[in-house]
Amino acid sequence: MRLDGVSVPVRVWKLSGRTHSSNHLTANWGQVNVLPSERGRMTLMSAPDEHSHNRVVGGSHAVTPLELFFDLVFVFALTQVTTLLADDLTWLGMLRGFVVLAVIWWAWVGYSWLTNSVRIDDDVVSRLVIMMAMLAMLVVGLAAPAAFGEYALLFGAAYFVVRVLHVLLYVVATRGDSDVFG
Repeated sequence: MRLDGVSVPVRVWKLSGRTHSSNHLTANWGQVNVLPSERGRMTLMSAPDEHSHNRVVGGSHAVTPLELFFDLVFVFALTQVTTLLADDLTWLGMLRGFVVLAVIWWAWVGYSWLTNSVRIDDDVVSRLVIMMAMLAMLVVGLAAPAAFGEYALLFGAAYFVVRVLHVLLYVVATRGDSDVFG
């Protein structure tokens, strides 16, 4: 906002979609200039920001093929838990199966939240990170049946990579938001 020669980055909210059933708030990051208009009111004018991403609050976007394929990799990993359970039909085997199921589900929920909150297919870097996470989750799924046996280290390392890539995807997808990085 430019008042007395001071320029401050602010978030501009505007109401779009004036139809009766769909009112969505859209937020853009950028510099905002306050200009006088007729009748003494102030008008906000925003300058474009090269790293801005349009964020739609209350709206939805179509699921991309990349997101669907990523979900399919998670489904594969979840189905592999049944192999772990079938190989050890004891209470300890059930507990192990529950632990593997819980950590895979936790990763899926985190990625689902992130991909529903921000668009991950805006740029090449986001796509590369999500593809690396898919590859790591595929390794998790392949190692899941022996997650407490011979592939325990592989399962743990691949799962660690999945979680690190989740944080990296968050950083890449929100790199232009000053709410996140100040």
